[in-house]
Amino acid sequence: MQLLEQDRHLLRRKLESTQSECDTRLLELQADIRELNQTLGERETALKQTEREKAILISELTEQNQRLTNSLKEVRTLGFTLSRRLLSKQILYG
Repeated sequence: MQLLEQDRHLLRRKLESTQSECDTRLLELQADIRELNQTLGERETALKQTEREKAILISELTEQNQRLTNSLKEVRTLGFTLSRRLLSKQILYG
């Protein structure tokens, strides 16, 4: 009978120890989850900011490209006009 009591006592102590270890590990894992969620949130925020900046930059570059294209068209037109004038002067004044 006494052996049975000793075994039961040892099992209870082992159960308590195991339960305590499980509780400790659970707290550690919950802390890890909170930390990972925070890191994830920060990275999502940074990614959104980067995407906004990227969109703004693309828009600005698109506008700049359009302005440069328009300027190039104007320069070509002016070049053709000047070439025609020069050619007509050469024809007139030989």
